[in-house]
Amino acid sequence: MKHPVKIAVLSDVHGNINALDSVLEDIKKEKADHVIVLGDFITDFPAGTKKTIDTIRSVTDYVIKGNREIIIEKGMEDGYNYNQFITTYLTSMELSDNEKKYIKKLPEQISLIFNENISIRCVHGSPFSAFEHIFENDIYKNTDTLSKIPEKILLCGHTHEQWSQTINEKIILNPGSVGINFSGNKAAQYGILNVENSIVNIELKNIDYDFTAFKKSCDLDIPWIKLIISGMEDGKVYTVEFLEEAKKRYNTWPIPNDLWFELFDEWCWKKGF
Repeated sequence: MKHPVKIAVLSDVHGNINALDSVLEDIKKEKADHVIVLGDFITDFPAGTKKTIDTIRSVTDYVIKGNREIIIEKGMEDGYNYNQFITTYLTSMELSDNEKKYIKKLPEQISLIFNENISIRCVHGSPFSAFEHIFENDIYKNTDTLSKIPEKILLCGHTHEQWSQTINEKIILNPGSVGINFSGNKAAQYGILNVENSIVNIELKNIDYDFTAFKKSCDLDIPWIKLIISGMEDGKVYTVEFLEEAKKRYNTWPIPNDLWFELFDEWCWKKGF
């Protein structure tokens, strides 16, 4: 009989060190054997950049790039000219040369094997792109995706939606988002794989943390951060709604700052925040 293995799966921290610390405290209580981080651990909350990277590097080597790390790696030299990219730009300015090298060396996906026969593919978006979404209700696409990889389990993030699904004896797990949870409960989300012999059981966890203290640490004068925090409070994905409205109204990309702020002021007035 093989020794049971407990694997903690994290994704989409986005620099929210308060949420990450609470999750890691819970992982210690769970006595997890391994920790996997599925990317997008930085950006959106630039102030937490360095501590987030230091913390992740101290707890695991099983880390991949998300779409945000890929964007950071490509460079944000022009980012400051457009407020819509300001949090990514400010994050890039926080990074030391050593931290940039760390991000550059990270793979976009990895394949792992536990207990000799439990194979796991770790991706951010999908096995085909860190920018691609996998949604729970897209059964046809999910069945096709699983058929194209040899592993028994697919771990993915990116959508900030927490769920698991079994199709043809294969498993997909999205642990949700540690740092930006839009479900409305303001908790830090992650998942656990409990592996015993050939049996895999999944726990979806929501961990409370001091959201009020976290909010006070955020620069709410930055429109993008204000949209995120308001969405976390209201259980709404305001960021996506806002971008869709901006694209539809202005038909230009990137969006000039005067138009960006104009729409943001109007948006806040309509939403009452």
